[in-house]
Amino acid sequence: YTKLERYDEAEDAHQKALGMRSAIFGPTHPIVALSLDNLGFCYSHLDRQQEALECFKKALSIREKHFETTHPLIQLSHSYIDGCTTSIAQNS
Repeated sequence: YTKLERYDEAEDAHQKALGMRSAIFGPTHPIVALSLDNLGFCYSHLDRQQEALECFKKALSIREKHFETTHPLIQLSHSYIDGCTTSIAQNS
């Protein structure tokens, strides 16, 4: 749905995936962080930057429990947060 720019439907799909992954793997599993990123990007496309930022921060928190600070996924999370924060600041 995201690739088709059907973001409302994508939001529902990403919410379901997040719920399933959390239930199956536990809420602090790295795959849950991926679902949070996907949901965050969906929110970002829907101009819901604050919700996107919350998702990206939760994803970072999960990753910090599993990876060293120099791990590429940690750095990627920081870049998502920085981009979202910049977008919020520009729209204020």
